[in-house]
Amino acid sequence: MTWKASYGNEPLQVWTPGDWDTEVVRLPDRAPLSDDAIARAIRAPIGCAPLREQVRGLKTVCVTIDDLTKPTEGGRVVPPILDELRAGGIKDADIYFVISLGTHRALTLDDFRKKLGRDVASRFRIYNHCPFENNQSIGVTSRGTNVSIDKHFIAADFKIGVGMLMPHNMAGFSGGGKIVLPGLAAIDTVEQNHRSTMRGLPGAIGVLKGNEVRADIDEAARMAGLGFIVNGIHNERGETVELFAGDLVEAYTQAFSRAIDYYGCRVRYDNDVGIFNAFPRDNWLLLSLSSLDIWSTRDPDKAVVRPGGTIVIINHCSEGAGEHGLHTRGMRHFVHRDRHGTFKPILETRRLAFFSPNLNEATLRDYYAGPVELYDDWNMLMASLSGRHGAGTRASVFPCGTLQMDRSVIEPISVR
Repeated sequence: MTWKASYGNEPLQVWTPGDWDTEVVRLPDRAPLSDDAIARAIRAPIGCAPLREQVRGLKTVCVTIDDLTKPTEGGRVVPPILDELRAGGIKDADIYFVISLGTHRALTLDDFRKKLGRDVASRFRIYNHCPFENNQSIGVTSRGTNVSIDKHFIAADFKIGVGMLMPHNMAGFSGGGKIVLPGLAAIDTVEQNHRSTMRGLPGAIGVLKGNEVRADIDEAARMAGLGFIVNGIHNERGETVELFAGDLVEAYTQAFSRAIDYYGCRVRYDNDVGIFNAFPRDNWLLLSLSSLDIWSTRDPDKAVVRPGGTIVIINHCSEGAGEHGLHTRGMRHFVHRDRHGTFKPILETRRLAFFSPNLNEATLRDYYAGPVELYDDWNMLMASLSGRHGAGTRASVFPCGTLQMDRSVIEPISVR
């Protein structure tokens, strides 16, 4: 499998005992798109005129892109976007970038280079969104969200969002309008978005049709002027295997349908041990439970790991605990991760173990209230699990749990 997202994307080999019944559940091994294929997708958008035609006669363009917690390959996707803008008469001096952080930490120059490539980082203005300052109220959605968005973004004549599709427990997937809400929103707007269900807006992982959370997000993005999106689907190594560019709704709908097809996996239930790799979100402890996205339902008949079994999460945690303006310890929405309503039903009846070279017990205890084990040596972890579970142990391994989804759960309720 792969780990160290944005910090090397290196291969990691793990093993399970030979007397276990181990199943490895993989995404299809697809090669990344070529640079030419990426450029073609951007030049022939879905549901709208070519980008060069849309910007002709305008002056300023803002491109917003997600941060290092997602594998979006800005260094490959942004150059053909710039080519289209230049073909439409936009000067480089009138193009700038805003990093769609939501309430995550600001990016450094080195981070800009990782996300956008050294050439872009050396020549263009790049701003970090701040949820606490420099935001402008632009109205209220029909579902009651008070929308306040980054002023740098609002000020541009034309606005482009670059991101990728990753399973999301309420919005269906990331991508689309999420690059604006919550990505470029003020803290109070982000909070309203994160508490959508408390406001009566239904939403679910892998669901588009009837998803009011997603509809609210897209409405806010339209209000903010998002005019063009470029969204990718990624393989287990974090590489772009499909790309969808164009209209916010039409391009995203096609991307959503393809994400269901590609990320959907056949899952064996009632394993004694489940091993979940957090890549490509393995740079923060806070994001670890995204690796359980494959566990797409709380239906006890479709439990990936049986009660009393062991959940192992692999997370390199390159940046340690991580930084989130709502969920970091001390912030207004902080709750121990194993007490969070989304994950509590799973974690309260199963053992939890982390494999990470960058965590310590004190940090782990800050975010997990119940029993949790920590290992930085895979052999020691396997020795412990072998003593607990023994010969014949049923184990499933998910090399990219953050992207993988249970096909039998998602297909009947997704967009079709």
